Amino acid sequence: MPNRYTLSSFFNRLKRKKGFKKKKGFKTKTNIFDTKLFNVAKNIVIVSVIVFVTYTVIYPTGMAIYGFKLEEYPNTEHLQREWNRGERLNLLLIGVDDLSQDNKFVDSIALMIVDPDAEQVGIFNINPDLAAYSPALRKTIYIRSAFNESNDEVDGLTNTIEAVENLLAIRVDKYILMDKDGFNNATQSFQAARIDFQQKIHDQDLAKLDSKVLGWDSGKQSIYPDEFLALLAADELGKNDQLNRQLDFYRSQIENINSVNSYIHISNLLEDIADNIYTNMTELEFYRLLWELRSLRSDQVKVAYTRQDSMLKSDAFGIYPRYEPILENIDQDLSSILFNTDILKEQAKIEVLNGSGVSGLAYNRARWITNMGGRVILYSNSPVQEPITKIYVEDKEKFPNTLNGIERVFNGKIEYPQQEYQYKHVGDIIIVIGEEYE
Repeated sequence: MPNRYTLSSFFNRLKRKKGFKKKKGFKTKTNIFDTKLFNVAKNIVIVSVIVFVTYTVIYPTGMAIYGFKLEEYPNTEHLQREWNRGERLNLLLIGVDDLSQDNKFVDSIALMIVDPDAEQVGIFNINPDLAAYSPALRKTIYIRSAFNESNDEVDGLTNTIEAVENLLAIRVDKYILMDKDGFNNATQSFQAARIDFQQKIHDQDLAKLDSKVLGWDSGKQSIYPDEFLALLAADELGKNDQLNRQLDFYRSQIENINSVNSYIHISNLLEDIADNIYTNMTELEFYRLLWELRSLRSDQVKVAYTRQDSMLKSDAFGIYPRYEPILENIDQDLSSILFNTDILKEQAKIEVLNGSGVSGLAYNRARWITNMGGRVILYSNSPVQEPITKIYVEDKEKFPNTLNGIERVFNGKIEYPQQEYQYKHVGDIIIVIGEEYE
């Protein structure tokens, strides 16, 4: 072992050579000076860290939260839903071409599922050219043109949200809506997105999007804000490639949230976002969303999309291609990010019976419950019609997560009868859908 020269070894040498005896509590002047110098340096470092954190994180964060104001899309107060702490959040991200025009078209749409308990996020990217049923209009529409299918009873945004809910069999809690100009303005303070291009992309149409870029070579590249829109719009390699690249962009920006640069510029970030989006999130809910996303690793962000084999091309005429969904394939893709393991673990046997008088509703709501992790063993018609949805369950405390999920499916408009379900059944939970089912 190498010789270690310490104060203790120095005293021992003195004892052996000169008979020097170390006095109890003896300290040299040099040692005292070094200790004081170290303490001063330590205090300076601590104070510096506190000052740095205060002026780069705490102060701007506090000012940003206090100062920024979010705005709902006009005449959509009915879409307001509360996001309670610890609950899963289903957030719909909607991008349209131009909100200032009478005719608006959906260019991109994705569902983000935030699960605070599991500390993970799922993002499901949707092809806007898919058809979906509109309950308000009582007909099938195409998501891309859902804003233009509104009438006196339903606005375009509500129509779009409800169409997605029926396509994916899921309840949307919150939305974020913006157009192309709003997206460009809102992302000016964003950090570069790291994208791994599997193939070279070259598209003459991209230069029209103000980026002046014609494409990118294969491999990992940093994409800066002035190229974001072109990155998301490029479809030269097909819809699957485009939807997957958009997911890479979302994942990259989630990873950027927890960077020092984001904290330093959080005031500008929030101001740019608030000035260019519509949302039914409150300011506190929006900040909570950022808080939930801030520390996620890439493996905690699950992604999926509506693949080409989940749809059939329609013969319907239009400017854009149109597709009919294959629901079984969509459910399979969606389940990878939507499943609530807490519901799955309870293993409640669920029967869904249609007492609303609306054809096909038992199958529709059975999909909703299955996609969230519920175990539906039967869906059929009810022997009797009901005005409001009723849930029969012998022991509510045995299936708390399942019942909470079912309540969300029916927007809380349910009753729990005290008596047992009178007809033959084998399920732990019997749902009789009523006329007021939304």
